[in-house]
Amino acid sequence: TTFATQTMAEDTHWLVMVFVALAVGGACGLVNGVLIAYGNIVPFIMTLAMLAAARGLAEIISERRTQIVRVEAFNDFWTADILGVPLLVVIFALVSVGGWVLFNRTTFGRRTLAVGGNPEAARLAGINVKRHTVMLYVLLGLCCGLAALMFIARTSTGSSTHGTLLELDTIAAVVIGGTLLTG
Repeated sequence: TTFATQTMAEDTHWLVMVFVALAVGGACGLVNGVLIAYGNIVPFIMTLAMLAAARGLAEIISERRTQIVRVEAFNDFWTADILGVPLLVVIFALVSVGGWVLFNRTTFGRRTLAVGGNPEAARLAGINVKRHTVMLYVLLGLCCGLAALMFIARTSTGSSTHGTLLELDTIAAVVIGGTLLTG
């Protein structure tokens, strides 16, 4: 939502903003994945470090100001309804179904289950665990970029303080769901 990104979107097309959000999310996921898989950094620590770094960079870029989305076509698209259902709900449903198919009906999903269950056994079975881990973090980053777009669509603003303390809710949900913080 920076001024430069919105200016580019006004000069060309609002999809520039979508591309930038997805690219930033994917790049953050790539950095996380590479440093976790090849740098052997604990995932919990790495993702929290990326959170702090990204939030700080967002504050620097925006000069701690809330950026208001002025691109009307962007706002119109994201606030549209499809058959009376908000587009954001439709996108959520499509991503959920796509994720279910990806992780339950593809080789990628079976490899993900193997890597998550026992990385050493997955490695011995011929799965490139490090590469697969990086791909998972890039996929997660793309989903985060999409979530950021959806958040911006709801508020018509972008701010480095959006989502503050939501990480605690996320961590609590993961722990309550039974995932160990040790791996």
